[in-house]
Amino acid sequence: MTVKGHHHKQALCAVANRIVNRIFSVLKRGKPYEVRDREGNGITMCEAKAIILERYTVGENARAGRRSNRIEKNS
Repeated sequence: MTVKGHHHKQALCAVANRIVNRIFSVLKRGKPYEVRDREGNGITMCEAKAIILERYTVGENARAGRRSNRIEKNS
């Protein structure tokens, strides 16, 4: 989402939608949720956190670029 320049609320809504769909699926099947990688292999929480840090963390350059567009209010 950040590569395409979408607003953070749009990304938040997309993530929320995915989470709700997964929760519904887990409840419907009655089986515990299993964390998997992109290839569908089961992984541990430590491996999942490492993947998130490696692939899905928004870089400081992207964050700084988004911050510079804000208008600061002097109250």
